[in-house]
Amino acid sequence: MFAHSELATAYFMKGLGLKPDNYRIVNTYFEEEIYYAFSKDTDNAEIFRLNQALKTIKSPSTNGISRFDEIVAEYLPNGKLE
Repeated sequence: MFAHSELATAYFMKGLGLKPDNYRIVNTYFEEEIYYAFSKDTDNAEIFRLNQALKTIKSPSTNGISRFDEIVAEYLPNGKLE
């Protein structure tokens, strides 16, 4: 039994030599949105650049798959965030 996020659990399982695809989620305790947190002193231009970078990796490439989707597929057993 793991009580972590799906992403963290998949990462831990791979580190233990377990195949996440051999397991399934049977209970979800609660779900939380994930946000960035920045110091109040962080330059707004830097936050803008980070948001643009995220938007870029979420844009589909010529094959119709975004870099974001490729990263998620590598670490999540079902290949997607739910």
